Amino acid sequence: MKKIYLSVITLAVMTSLSAQHQTAVQEFPSTLIPLNISSSRAIDTLEPVSNSLTCFTSDPTPFVFYGAGAGNGFVSGNNIYGHKALGHEFNIPSGNVVTKVLVGVKTTNTSNSNITVSLHQITGGVVNATPAGTSTAKALSTLPANGFTTFEFATPVSITGDVLFSVNLPTGTGDTLVVFSTKHMCADPDNKSWYQAGNNSFAKLSTFWNAAPSTPLLIDLAIYPIVSNPVGLNENALSDISVWEYNRQLFVDTHGEYSNGTISITNIMGQVVESFNFNDSFSVVELNNLASGIYVATIAAEGKRITRKISVN
Repeated sequence: MKKIYLSVITLAVMTSLSAQHQTAVQEFPSTLIPLNISSSRAIDTLEPVSNSLTCFTSDPTPFVFYGAGAGNGFVSGNNIYGHKALGHEFNIPSGNVVTKVLVGVKTTNTSNSNITVSLHQITGGVVNATPAGTSTAKALSTLPANGFTTFEFATPVSITGDVLFSVNLPTGTGDTLVVFSTKHMCADPDNKSWYQAGNNSFAKLSTFWNAAPSTPLLIDLAIYPIVSNPVGLNENALSDISVWEYNRQLFVDTHGEYSNGTISITNIMGQVVESFNFNDSFSVVELNNLASGIYVATIAAEGKRITRKISVN
C-alpha cells in the first residue's frame, strides 16, 4: 500500500511540474554570430529553414536560448525534467553521406562529460531511438563556452530521408550544455526541433514547452549537418556549364555539350522543391513558385552532375 501511495504522490508532483514549466519559459539574448556559409560550402551545409527567413537574416543577433524558469534548467539543454538529448530534423537527399555536424552551444564544465551527435532515422513521424550513426565523442571541456563546434564522424554515415541530428546532454553535476536556437516563431512552421525524454522516446519540443499559456514554443536549433555527394565532387562532375538566376528565372547553358538532362531545385533542408527535364543546350526555368531564399540547383546529364547555389528574391 505504501508503494502505491508513493507512486501516486510522485505522479502528482511530476504532473504539477509539467503544468508549471510550460508557461515559465524565459528568453535570454546571445552574442552568437550566425555561420558565414560561403557559396562553395552552401552545396553541402544544410541549414534550418529559419536561416533564410527575414526574421533571421535581418536580425544582427538572431540566436537565443530559453530558460525553463528559476532553477529548472534550459529548454534546449539540461533541465530538471530529465531530457537526454536535443535534435533538429533534416531531409537528406539520396546519394549523400553525413561527414560532420556544426552545433552552436553554450557550456559550463565541471565533471567533463563526453558529448556526441547521433543520427536517427524518422519514419512516419516517429524517431527510431537506435542511432544510425554516432560522431566521435568530444569532452565537454573542449567545447566553446559560447560558440560553434564541429562533431565529426570517423566513417561517413550513409543515410537518406528524414533524419534527426541529436546532441546528447551531459548528466554530471555542474555540467551544462545548451544548444542555441532561433527566437520563438522565427522557425520552420513544420516544427523540426525534438527532445529525447528520460524513457528514450522522442517528441517535438513544442509539445513540451510553451512560450506563453496555450502558445507552443516554436524554434529551430543551431544545428548544421555537413553532407557530401561523391558524384558531385569528382571527375563525374559536369564541366563547362553556366548556371545563373535572374528575375526569378534559372538559366542553364551547357555550351552545346549536353542537350538532354534534368534540373532539380532543393531548399536548404535538402528537399526537392522543383524538378524539370531539358532537351536543349540552353534552358530557362521559371522559379515563380518558389519562396524567396537560398536554393541549390542540380543539373544532371549523361551520368554526370553539377550543383550551384542560387538566390531567389
